[in-house]
Formats: sequence, C-alpha cells, structure tokens
Amino acid sequence: MERKSTFLKVVSIILVILGGLGVLGGISNFMLGGSGAIADLSNQLAALGFDVDLGLAESPTMASIVEFIVAIVMTAAGIVGLLSFDKPEKASSCMICAIVFLAAQLCSAIISISTTTGFIMMVSIMGLPFMLVLPILYFVGVSKLKKLGEASEQQPPPPSYYQ
Repeated sequence: MERKSTFLKVVSIILVILGGLGVLGGISNFMLGGSGAIADLSNQLAALGFDVDLGLAESPTMASIVEFIVAIVMTAAGIVGLLSFDKPEKASSCMICAIVFLAAQLCSAIISISTTTGFIMMVSIMGLPFMLVLPILYFVGVSKLKKLGEASEQQPPPPSYYQ
C-alpha cells in the first residue's frame, strides 16, 4: 500500500498557484515602475490641493523585492511538497522548506509594517495572522507526511500470498 499525504499535496498545489501569481505580479511590478507610480500619483494629487496620504513610505521598493522573494520561496516550497507528498523519507527536506517559507513570510510582514504608516500599517498588522496561514498549513502537511513515514516503519510488510 502506497503512503501519501494528500493534505501536503493540496497545500503544495495552492502554494505553487499563489506563488506563481506572486512571481508574475513581482515581474510586472518591476517592469511597470513598481510602487513609485503610486507615490507619484500621491504627489500629483497633493500638488492639485488634495490631501492624500496613501500610507506608503518614501521608498517601498524594499517591500516589493521582499514580496518577490517570498513568492519565489512559496513556489519552491510548493514544488518540493508536490515532489515529496508520497515519499515520507523526504519529510526533512519539506520541513526545511517550511521553515524557510515561514521565515520569509515573517520578514515580509516586518518590512511591510515598517515601510508603511497610518491606515495601511494597521491593515498590515491585522493581516499578519492571514500571512501565516499557508506556512502553518504546510507545516501540518509535512508533519502528517512524517507520521506516515514513522507508521510505515513500525508496521511489518503485508504477507505475500503469491509465493
């Protein structure tokens, strides 16, 4: 009987899809001039007499770069999970990906909070638990894969009836 973690497979598919979209968004962000265009819009509105505070720092480029890196890490973790969901012996490599993914998400959250002000900073703080949902679900999938490996080591192989 083949042992596999369907939970890890589902989470990994979600990670690959969302990470791929994040990579595409990051590429388009850099090609279109990034968040500087939003800052220019804010400056133009201020020149016209509108009091607009979008809550962005002077240089949101660092946050864009970190988000792009997080999207790459998310995609890589999803690919490793898809390649390993039926191989309990690969649980340690998936655990390393989970730790790197969680660290990248935490760095992204810290930079997002530190580079914004006002309302957008409050939204960033309130969104922190949602940013950690996928890394936690990935950890759960990896732990289920690890338990499958431990359970298969403890069970003796089924008797062969065709000898």
